[in-house]
Amino acid sequence: MADLSTSPKNILTNTAIVAASLIVLCLVLEILLRLAAYNPFGEFFTKDGPAGFIQASKNPQRIFEAIPGAHGKAWGTQIHINHAGFRGREYALSKPATTYRVLVIGDSIAFGNNLPEGKNYPALLEALLSNSSRTVEVLNLALGGYDTLQEVATLEDLGLPFAPDLVILGYCLNDIGIASGNLNYIKRLKNYGHPIYHSRLAQFVRVQLDRAELIHYSNTANSDESFDATYKQMQADISGDLILQQKMQRLSELLARNAGEKNSKTIFSRDYTQTNRIQRLRFGLEHLKALQQQQGFAVQVLVTPYLLEDANSQPVYQAVYAIVEHEMARLDFPVLNFYQPFAAVGLDNLVLKKNDGIHPNERGHDIIARELHRRIKIEK
Repeated sequence: MADLSTSPKNILTNTAIVAASLIVLCLVLEILLRLAAYNPFGEFFTKDGPAGFIQASKNPQRIFEAIPGAHGKAWGTQIHINHAGFRGREYALSKPATTYRVLVIGDSIAFGNNLPEGKNYPALLEALLSNSSRTVEVLNLALGGYDTLQEVATLEDLGLPFAPDLVILGYCLNDIGIASGNLNYIKRLKNYGHPIYHSRLAQFVRVQLDRAELIHYSNTANSDESFDATYKQMQADISGDLILQQKMQRLSELLARNAGEKNSKTIFSRDYTQTNRIQRLRFGLEHLKALQQQQGFAVQVLVTPYLLEDANSQPVYQAVYAIVEHEMARLDFPVLNFYQPFAAVGLDNLVLKKNDGIHPNERGHDIIARELHRRIKIEK
């Protein structure tokens, strides 16, 4: 007896049923995503067409940079990139003789991800300094994903022509590793304005694929083999620094003791026990010192603490801060560590988004701006 299920007619029928089922499933998922207001690529569609905010940089140490004049919604807020290529209002390149200029270099914290314009600490600081005896401008050169090497390269490329009197380096604990997106991802952002991404389902699939690729890239870039190959020529010697070695050993001991604690949160801290990571950090800071000596600006470092630490991880993070502060002190960079000011109001009260221990909320930015305002002395 013939098997009717394998006849050409039945095969076509079954194929059509499967295809129709998939189409119905996709339509249902599309409707559900729209009902849930899922639209992560909405920021790429403006009245002027597809928008974009970052592009590959000609400077390999920067990797990527903001697109001058870009505007729209990105990183959880409305963004305006001025024509010089950084967030905020326009500033004249030539500095008036009576103006005191502050440049902030940093990452997504200083940039102000998920914060409205004017609510990040560089903008708040400029507002606080508006009553000074001189005109004070605070230029925010920060960009999400940057680390210390990228920040110093941005200062050299973009900031020095503005003739800064003071450079504020915003330091985040993840600056010790590689947090930047890869160039393939950055180039692909241009395609997010394609009409296919009006579909929420297409956006969802693309986001999942990009997330997997970025995790793979981060893991690969931060592996010892890849890290050493990429930054072999950008590592300063630390072999004779016995004090640093003691601090790194202390951190290693705390991490070993901490390993058995189930609820411990020690993210990023292990990188501070690795020689090649510290060498790269020192290389970036020494380049900043060389620029300071050449240009004559002052430097102020601020360290933002990890906001989700627990009782078990607190000693670990204190050991990390000690290493960071040692690296700054050896170059005579004054440091403002905001652990104590933040702890005074409760670290958990300053979390911007759930499970995000990196980015302080508006209250945290206000604390930073007010403390910087107290510390900055502007000569008449």
